[in-house]
Amino acid sequence: MLLSEAFEAHLLARGEMNEARRLALAQGRFEGARTAYPWDKEYAKTLMKKARELAPISRFKGANPYYRWAVRLVALTFAERIADVRRRLLPKSAVVSGR
Repeated sequence: MLLSEAFEAHLLARGEMNEARRLALAQGRFEGARTAYPWDKEYAKTLMKKARELAPISRFKGANPYYRWAVRLVALTFAERIADVRRRLLPKSAVVSGR
């Protein structure tokens, strides 16, 4: 997270922050939050908060739309619980193919 914060500060200081870069930083923090959640829930919540401050969650790619909906309307914890149940109940091939 320190690297993305330093990069964000650099872009802001130079006046080079644009929408594409803002979304890329937010997307990285979103993915970091999802990855960190099983090991450090508080850190993951911090990352998700920072991601959502940079861009609307509806713009994040690579996550199930229902997952994004759950994060947006309820919380990261709720979305991760649903995702965990889905991972346990559905075989990996079904999750990847969207069935």
